[in-house]
Amino acid sequence: LVLGFQDIRNIVTALSLSDSIKTAPSKFFDPYEFWLHSMVVGTAAKGISLNFGFDFGSEAFVAGILHDIGILVIYKFFNPEFNQIIDIINSEKISMLEAEKKALGITHQEIGKFLSEKWELPYILCDSLNYHHRPMKTLENKYFVSIIHLVDYMTQKLGVGNFYWDKDFELDPGIIELLNFPSEEALDNFIADYDEMFRVTAESLKI
Repeated sequence: LVLGFQDIRNIVTALSLSDSIKTAPSKFFDPYEFWLHSMVVGTAAKGISLNFGFDFGSEAFVAGILHDIGILVIYKFFNPEFNQIIDIINSEKISMLEAEKKALGITHQEIGKFLSEKWELPYILCDSLNYHHRPMKTLENKYFVSIIHLVDYMTQKLGVGNFYWDKDFELDPGIIELLNFPSEEALDNFIADYDEMFRVTAESLKI
């Protein structure tokens, strides 16, 4: 009654899809770290979107959980290419997205979009999976995707629920103006204010 049927449906769908792809850990991929990161982003995205005045409901939570699902797919089903991507990142000092494109011809964002369309998820979720590193490129859902992008960035900035593959995560500067921050310093102060909340969230998810 509190959450509503659609929210429950979205949450159960996300968790079911996520649980369907089970993996073993390796040197460069820790499933526990991956899912903790995903859950922190999902939980924080829902709360932060409300603080910005957006009523995205459970879709922000689901988008956070699924935003990096393409990385999980690469690791499980394209493991030689996964290792090649790591080697390219380390040897050529290029971004993860560039290395994915070089090794696979496609990024984890595009894989996420493909899967979300196959799963017939709402378009706003497909958009967030496809553009969560470059939110200014989406045509229809800039605010929604920018929230996911910002929270993803915040995990790295705060060092809470952060994930190896996002270690060189770059903020899309376009979101500063879009989300009405007067300056980059104001954004940094905003992020710092959420430090405790992120740590409490991460600890609760660990339990």
